[in-house]
Amino acid sequence: MKKIEIMKPVDQWVYTKLDELSNNPEVSKFLDQYANLDEKVQDIIKNLLVLAIILLPTLFIMILWSFNSSLKSELAIKKETLTVAQEIVSKQAKLGTLKRRYFNTTAVKSQAELQSKISGALASSGIDSNKINLGGYQENLEGADIVESRVDLKFNKFSNEELFNLLASLNVRLKAKVEEISIKKNTTDNLLEGIIHVIYYGEDKQPMDDF
Repeated sequence: MKKIEIMKPVDQWVYTKLDELSNNPEVSKFLDQYANLDEKVQDIIKNLLVLAIILLPTLFIMILWSFNSSLKSELAIKKETLTVAQEIVSKQAKLGTLKRRYFNTTAVKSQAELQSKISGALASSGIDSNKINLGGYQENLEGADIVESRVDLKFNKFSNEELFNLLASLNVRLKAKVEEISIKKNTTDNLLEGIIHVIYYGEDKQPMDDF
């Protein structure tokens, strides 16, 4: 079987280049000058060349390692930033769902506004709004855009069904919370009267200022 010498063409190319280099006038001049130098100086030059041969590849490897470490660090930061961004988006989505579930899209700023909303909800349930009366209105800013409105809703001459419909309207239609309720029954006509402390939450969407 014929032996294939893979490295032979490479060796021949290297030897050819070395011959061309040695025949170069400038290189020959440098070698002559080097040969005329003192032996100690030649040793110093040899040591410097050996040191350069050792240090240059090492320095090159260190530069590559540092560059690679920098890229890894940058990639890790980008991944961490992306993870945080995804968490923020997820929390914002959950917050939006909670807002839609528990908060109204508009806030009320007065007792008259809340009276109008409650009267509208009662009308849809077939309840006479003249049977209710609001008082003790309070308004609190719960957050950057959430307004808490509190009011005492007094009702009278309510049947059991009307009271049930009232509570359902407050909870379902107005997303209002009943913090406290006091009920009395009139023994004469068996109708109900009492006070419901209602809490209404709404978003206060302020218009953005023009720049």
